[in-house]
Amino acid sequence: RADSEKKVRKLFNRVARVDSKIYYDLGDNERAVEIDAGGWRLAVGCPVRFRRFKHQLPQVEPVSGGDWGEILKYVNLRDPQNRLLYLTYIPAALIPDIPRAILVCVGDQGAAKSTAMRVARSLIDPSSAELMSPPRDSVELGQAANHNYCLYLDNLSPLSEELSDALCRLTTGIGFAKRKLYTDDEDILFNQKVAIGLTGVNVVARKPDVVDRCLILNFE
Repeated sequence: RADSEKKVRKLFNRVARVDSKIYYDLGDNERAVEIDAGGWRLAVGCPVRFRRFKHQLPQVEPVSGGDWGEILKYVNLRDPQNRLLYLTYIPAALIPDIPRAILVCVGDQGAAKSTAMRVARSLIDPSSAELMSPPRDSVELGQAANHNYCLYLDNLSPLSEELSDALCRLTTGIGFAKRKLYTDDEDILFNQKVAIGLTGVNVVARKPDVVDRCLILNFE
């Protein structure tokens, strides 16, 4: 039926923008949140279909009220500017079709960098695989980005030139190509903008074009 009627529906991962509205998938196969200039509400008859991967977890149902700044109780940031930047990064990450800053958490061992990244991910894109190990190459990075709305990489050493260039492409939505299994010349294309985060004892991004895209927060 789908083939004969030629109906094509685009699938989204966790967040989608349709016209002037943003839809956020709560991940329970039933509900989504609809967001527009007038506020937010649980969507009735959501027009969007979402992809699901095994690592993704349902999100709790949001409620009105509360204090957004209470998130900072769980984050080891002392500098007022860094605290403000962290608070504004999270809602910006929920806008699905814009280039976003790469969140870089820097500090000595035990400074709770990974905890701050887990807090952000739990609010944006809950997952059983909150933080990932560094990928071996850009192809592995592209596949991970295809499966994660938040691509958070933990305990990195200085980035190679290949991975630095790949992260720049992911922030702007320029795609990756990968050879399809059991074919000689057919490619699988990955093309998405993802929310990227990196942790390291030192600033792992060194190339100027990557540093220009980074939001660097210092943990004590």
